[in-house]
Amino acid sequence: MHIGQRIESTRQELGIPAWQMCNILALSNDITYSMIRTGQIELDLYQKIMFVIITERPLE
Repeated sequence: MHIGQRIESTRQELGIPAWQMCNILALSNDITYSMIRTGQIELDLYQKIMFVIITERPLE
């Protein structure tokens, strides 16, 4: 499972709306979020840190 799949799994588990996940990851639109979920785009360090801080869940 790659990071995008883990993020989506955690988002669904915690009930976080997709638009809010875009805000957490500082994304401009949901198309970019879809590309992260499918593994086409990798997260930068800032985005990884923000995800872990907000969800209090590890990525790996």
